[in-house]
Amino acid sequence: MLSEVVVATSSNDAYIYIWDIRSGTLLTTFKGNKTDTHAISLLSPLYQPARKAYIFSAQNDRPQINVWSFRKDQLLYKFTVPEKLSSTVITNNNNYFIGGSENGRIFVWEVTTGKLIKIIDAHYKAINVMKVTSDDNALITGSEDSIVKVWLLNDLIDNQPIRNGISPYFTWTEHTLPITDLICGIGLMNYTRVVTVSLDRSCKIWDLSDGKCLATIVVPTNIRAVAMNPTETSIYVGGGDGLIYSIDLYSKSKNSQYGSKVDLNIYPEGIIDFSTNNKDAKVFKGHNQAINSLSCSFDGSLLVSASDDEKVIIWDAESQQQLKSFAHCKGKITNVQVILRPIDLLDNQSKYPLPIIKPLKRYVEGEMEGMNQEIETQYIGYSNVSYIDIIK
Repeated sequence: MLSEVVVATSSNDAYIYIWDIRSGTLLTTFKGNKTDTHAISLLSPLYQPARKAYIFSAQNDRPQINVWSFRKDQLLYKFTVPEKLSSTVITNNNNYFIGGSENGRIFVWEVTTGKLIKIIDAHYKAINVMKVTSDDNALITGSEDSIVKVWLLNDLIDNQPIRNGISPYFTWTEHTLPITDLICGIGLMNYTRVVTVSLDRSCKIWDLSDGKCLATIVVPTNIRAVAMNPTETSIYVGGGDGLIYSIDLYSKSKNSQYGSKVDLNIYPEGIIDFSTNNKDAKVFKGHNQAINSLSCSFDGSLLVSASDDEKVIIWDAESQQQLKSFAHCKGKITNVQVILRPIDLLDNQSKYPLPIIKPLKRYVEGEMEGMNQEIETQYIGYSNVSYIDIIK
C-alpha cells in the first residue's frame, strides 16, 4: 500500500526526521547534518522514479555534501565541494545534481560520474532557492539579490567552455527584496507557471511561455515559503508572522443551471492586495514564528508546514484545521518535503539495486590542468553498496 512520509531538517539540530504523514509516527532519524532552507535534495532509482533512494544535503557550516541511503540511518558519504552551497536541486531524470553557492555561482555535477561539468557566475549574491521544471528543460534560480533567472538546462550541461558565458532565458527583476522561495507547476516548460515569493511581501505568478507576470499577490507580512496544490488551483504562502495564507487562483461563481463552478479565468494581470482586504484569504493559524517551508500531500488534502518555532504541523487544507503537530526537533526547522515512503526504508537486506553515484569532483575537467585534482571524500562503510566506486 502506498503511503506518504514527511522529511524534515533543521539548521541547528543535527538530525533529519522521517514521519508518517497520516499516523504521525516518527519512523527514523538520520544523524550528522545541519541544513539550511532549500539545501536538501532527494535522488530516485530508475526502476521506481516515484520513490526516493538517497538524501543529498548541504552542510550549512562548511563546503560539504552529506549523503544517506534510506536503507540505513548511518551517513554514507561526505563530499567536499568548491564552495559552501546555499541551495541544491536534483533534476527529475536524476542525472544532474545542481548547487547554488553563497557567492551566486551555479555548480552542475553529473551524478553517475561525479564530474563537475559547469560553473556559472549567475547572481550577485547568494542563491537562496533553485527548482527545475518537470520536463527538465529549465532551471529557475532565486537569489538574495532580488532577481529570479530562468536557465535552459541544455546550456548548463553542454560541452562549451565556461569562458564563452551563458545568458539566462528570462531575467525577472520585479521583486524588490531577496527571493525566499519559488515553485514550478507541472507540465512542459512552455505550459508551466512559476510562482516566486520575496521578503517584499509579494507573491508573483509567471508564465514560462513568454516570461510575463500574470498576477501579483500581496500579503501583510514578508513571505518565506510557498507551495501549490497538485491541481494548481490554490497557493499557500508562509509569512514571517507565523501565518499561512491560502489564495484561490480561480474565482468561484454561481450558475443557475449547473450550480457552483470554477471560472477558468485566472486573476487578471495586476495586484491583488490581501494586506488591506483579506476577506478572500484563508489563514492557517498555529505557528508563532516565521514559516520556513511548506509542502502538500499528493492528493492535496494535507498541507505540511515548518517553522522557526521548532514545530512541524499537518493541516487539513480545506478547513485550515490543525491535525497533528510534531515537536521532536530542537532547533529551527528549515525544510519539509512530502514523499512516497521509500520501498526499502531501513531495509538493509533489500534486493532492489541502488542508483550508482560517484563522489562529486571539485574541478571541471580541463579547467585546472597542472593542479592537484584529488577529491577529498570520505567513505563510510556500507556493505550493501560495495559496487559504488570511490575516486581517490
